[in-house]
Amino acid sequence: LIGFGNFFMDGFEAAKLVSVIAGILLLYIAYEFAMELSHNRKVGLLTQFFLSINPLYVLSSLQAENHMLDSLFFVSGLLLLLKSLREPTIKYFLITGLICGFAGLSRYTSYVLIPIAIVVPFIFLDFKKVTILSAPCLVLVKSNTCSILLSSKI
Repeated sequence: LIGFGNFFMDGFEAAKLVSVIAGILLLYIAYEFAMELSHNRKVGLLTQFFLSINPLYVLSSLQAENHMLDSLFFVSGLLLLLKSLREPTIKYFLITGLICGFAGLSRYTSYVLIPIAIVVPFIFLDFKKVTILSAPCLVLVKSNTCSILLSSKI
């Protein structure tokens, strides 16, 4: 994203723009996350309000770092995981996996989402349904792990 913005503006300004846009989108995702948990519009609006007046949030969204992008992908991954548990379809599981992957690529601390996204459906959903939905994901994880282990020199 920053490299694409380099066509129109300086790289530093493009990085700040990505952070500001991610901060704005995170306000909406936080509202949706609060609505998903509480089903109360007032709680969602209070979540947005308290997040927007938090000085650390405002300063982090103005810096040219990847904190806001990582936070956006992390909270989006959690929101989509909740939605996929309420409505278990392959579409939600694939989008959740994609967003969790983007979170891991934006910052290494978000790798915690990947085991959560794999284990949580086994805990809360019917085992047969989860096996059918997550079989392609587990095959990819196993094949990537095996290829990494085989390619490393022991």
